[in-house]
Amino acid sequence: MQISVASRLQHTEEYYFSKKLREIELMNKAGANVINRASAVPTCRRIPL
Repeated sequence: MQISVASRLQHTEEYYFSKKLREIELMNKAGANVINRASAVPTCRRIPL
């Protein structure tokens, strides 16, 4: 028995913050020294004020 993927999932895109985190990582690797203040993203380390 094979279960097919729900049709509503065919139009699901990548999570917004995962794109932004990748952009920030690339910018930091390029030497931009970007400070990431994305406190809503659980995978980010929080920087104390």
